[in-house]
Amino acid sequence: MSKKDVIPLGLVLAMFAIAFLVQNEVPEVMATHWNAKGQADGYGGKFIGLYLMPIITLLILGLFHAIPKIEVLDFRKNIHDFEKHFYGLRLTLTAFMLIIYTVTVAINLGYDIPINKIIMPAVGGLIFYLGYIMQFVKRNFWIGVRTPWTITSDRVWDKTHILASKLFRLMGALFIIAALTTQKVVGVLISFILVTTLFIIIYSYWIYRREVEGGKDG
Repeated sequence: MSKKDVIPLGLVLAMFAIAFLVQNEVPEVMATHWNAKGQADGYGGKFIGLYLMPIITLLILGLFHAIPKIEVLDFRKNIHDFEKHFYGLRLTLTAFMLIIYTVTVAINLGYDIPINKIIMPAVGGLIFYLGYIMQFVKRNFWIGVRTPWTITSDRVWDKTHILASKLFRLMGALFIIAALTTQKVVGVLISFILVTTLFIIIYSYWIYRREVEGGKDG
């Protein structure tokens, strides 16, 4: 683990510290999930409510640390060349999890927090950042749009990720704008994400077919 990873690891440890400090203050049954209207619709015990998210975040951070070592040899250089943005992804995702966790704990402590006013901008920011780094990532089995067609060709991968980068940044911006204006379009935005993701997958196949047919013509 590099010295830079002290920061994301510190964010994870902050989650565990929060859990330890408030474990006697939160209710025995904690709200753990909220619907699109910001209403609690899922509950769990103290261990689930306080420790599950920090544990999951720690495991994700550990996986990120392992990826450069377990990636197939042909793609390891691509992961190492992507390190600047790979670190940014580790830091951004860990910070995102900390925000979600802190809000969840605060609500269970009795604070009146409009959760969607915080969660939606956070989700939008994460989606926007994912879109930003997609234009830089090269072929690998872990990060990006990994379809059977993008994995087989640098050209298909690059074209797919240029489009995905633009669409994900657009989705992220829409999430942030919606959070600041209205909560009535959450379902529409989620549907938009699903449709956009499907479109990107189909687009990667279309680019692949064009490459194959172009090769045959040549």
